[in-house]
Amino acid sequence: MNLDRLKNKVGYLAGPMTGYPNSTYAEFALTAGLLRGSGLSILNPAEHYGGDASLPREMYLRIDIHAVLSSDYVVLLPDWQQSPGANLEVDVALGMGLPLYELQLNLRVEGWERSWDLKRIPAAFKQRPPREDFDPTKECL
Repeated sequence: MNLDRLKNKVGYLAGPMTGYPNSTYAEFALTAGLLRGSGLSILNPAEHYGGDASLPREMYLRIDIHAVLSSDYVVLLPDWQQSPGANLEVDVALGMGLPLYELQLNLRVEGWERSWDLKRIPAAFKQRPPREDFDPTKECL
C-alpha cells in the first residue's frame, strides 16, 4: 500500500492486550516503531499511562476510545477479533466512518527477511449485523 495518503494523518493501533503475556506491549511497540519509521503518526495504547498495565480496565478504555475519536484511521493488529476492547474500538471507528487497515506481516526465517503492509478492510465489513444479545438497558451508562 502507498502510505503517502496516511502521512499527514493520525492512526490508532488496535489489537488484543488483556489476557496475553505482558499485554502484548512488545507487539504494539514493534508495530508502532515500524509505522513511525515509515513517517506515520501513530497513537499506541500500550504507551498510555506510561505503559502501566496495573490500572482498572475502564481507565484504559476511556483513554483508548478518546484516542480513536482523535484519529483519522485505525490499524488492526493480528488477532484483533479476539479482543473485546479492540472490537469496541473498531465499532467506534466504524461509527465515525474511519478507514480500517489490517497489519500484514511477512516474516521469512531463512535470510531473516521481513516485510509488512497495511491492507484496507473493504467497505462491506462496515455492514456488520446487529448483535442479537445486545440489551441497551444492561450495556449503556
